[in-house]
Amino acid sequence: MAYNNIEAVLSPTQQQEIIAQIQAMKESMPFLVSLSTKEKHSGRRTHNYHSFRSNALEMASYNQELLPPSQPYSAWAKDEELLQSLTPILQALNIFRETLEDTILALRMESQKSSMNFLRLARMASAANVPGTDTIVKRLEEAMGK
Repeated sequence: MAYNNIEAVLSPTQQQEIIAQIQAMKESMPFLVSLSTKEKHSGRRTHNYHSFRSNALEMASYNQELLPPSQPYSAWAKDEELLQSLTPILQALNIFRETLEDTILALRMESQKSSMNFLRLARMASAANVPGTDTIVKRLEEAMGK
């Protein structure tokens, strides 16, 4: 593994500061919405249509009379501009999220390896009749679901 061993500390204060920064980001974008599962599903295919949206918006700018009154060009253009502004932010957050998830997985793997090594050593100690190790082995095996 490329990271060797992760030996870092994140204090409760640092954790709260990071959570506060995330909350501040959310508060700086009060226009964010939550979609239903059905809405998310129906919008999945829009990722591939940037060129279509761009061309439609450009053509609508010259032919605004074709738009219904409930869909003013200015609102549409403003939405598209916001979309273009938010996309790089999402990409940066996705990269951050991926590295955060990878770090958490690496830490889980390190901890699992250490736990399994401890169990192996506890079993050896139990086999050698070291006092109290039977209880350790039993408790760890129960926690593993054995």
